Amino acid sequence: MRKLCLLFGAALILLTGFLSAAPASADDGNFSVWRNNGLRCDFPNNTPTLGDCANDNVIIQNSGYPCSGCDTIRLYWGSNYHGAFICIPRGVTYGKGGDPNLKFDRGFGLSGYGASVWNNAASAKWTGPC
Repeated sequence: MRKLCLLFGAALILLTGFLSAAPASADDGNFSVWRNNGLRCDFPNNTPTLGDCANDNVIIQNSGYPCSGCDTIRLYWGSNYHGAFICIPRGVTYGKGGDPNLKFDRGFGLSGYGASVWNNAASAKWTGPC
């Protein structure tokens, strides 16, 4: 089982090279984060910390349900929704391999502004368009 997990993790990391703002496969109502080791964390609600996936992310995906003013993710540099953030519209997936220069580009002057999203994300909130 351990070998299977390692093999899956390696395959997932290779796959990130082909993901670049691609549409999510299906709306499941979650904001999902994949860690460097291939494990996935799902968040159907606002989360002041990304738990095991905080500061350890190689793929981020917004598979939220369509709604008015609540289907975009604000992914924050700091826990408890602090610092700079990036907006991830519904149906979008970013991967470290395909989007290596993805940065926290909202909140000029706040902690983390301009920092790489990869391995730096700490909290997420559902919101309207940014």
